Amino acid sequence: LDETLRRWFTAEALAARPEHPGVAHARRTLLALDPVCFADGWRAIATHDVRARLREIAAPATCVAGRSDPVGTLERVTEVAEGVRDGRLVVLDGPHMILLEEPAAFAAVVRDHVRWSRGREAA
Repeated sequence: LDETLRRWFTAEALAARPEHPGVAHARRTLLALDPVCFADGWRAIATHDVRARLREIAAPATCVAGRSDPVGTLERVTEVAEGVRDGRLVVLDGPHMILLEEPAAFAAVVRDHVRWSRGREAA
C-alpha cells in the first residue's frame, strides 16, 4: 500500500496533516480491493501493449503527464500523444494521480480538452 501511494502521490501530499483528501480516497480504495484481483490487474497491464495500434484512435486525445510521475513518465505519455492521429500533450506539475492530488488543475485540462476537441470536430 505505502509503496503504491509513494508512486502515485508527491511526498508533500503524503505528509499532509490532516491527510490529503485524494490520498485518503486512494488509500480507502486500495484497502477495499481484493489483493488477488489487484495483482491480476497489474499483471494484465504489464503485458498489454497497444502502441502499434495508436493510429487507429480517431478521436481527439489530450494526454496528461505529471512532471513528477515515475509511472506514466513524460516520455511514455509523449509517445501516446504523438501516436494517436489527433493527439496533444499537456504537462502539469504533479504526480501520477494528479487528478486526485490536484483536482482543480486536472479539471482545467479536461475543460480545455472539451473546448479543443469541439473545435476539431467542427473543422
